[in-house]
Amino acid sequence: MKTNLKKGFFLIEMIFYVVILFFMLAIVIQVVYSIAKNDRIIESVRSIENSAINTLERVSREVRGAESVATTTGSLILNRTSTTTSEFYLSLGRVYLKENGVVTGALTEADATVTSLIFTRFATSTIEGVRTAITVEAGTSTHYRVENFYSSAVIR
Repeated sequence: MKTNLKKGFFLIEMIFYVVILFFMLAIVIQVVYSIAKNDRIIESVRSIENSAINTLERVSREVRGAESVATTTGSLILNRTSTTTSEFYLSLGRVYLKENGVVTGALTEADATVTSLIFTRFATSTIEGVRTAITVEAGTSTHYRVENFYSSAVIR
């Protein structure tokens, strides 16, 4: 009788440890999934921010050094001297820079898409400048992010 009772307690004890192990495994799997999900979100946000920072920083730097500004639908043309020009434009979801008629490359990252790029010229009797608005998106369907960024620069 004692051996049957010991076997019963042993069986209950084993079931108890298996249940605890199962719950611990479930918690570990949930933590790993959560970390992977957050990593994808952070990667999307990083791509968006890097694209916006690179574009707005370069536009601001070029505007400050320009002598005159011309805006057209979706593009900004800056004349630095009579022979030196810079043009920023949106093509296929990426912002490109063209200097003196030669495309120097994209300012945005490949995994980010620019859905809107608006240049607005402003001028008073003493200053002239450009306001830039850009909308950048990145990520997959479950980790999709869209951000708007704004910047202004004045010709010096």
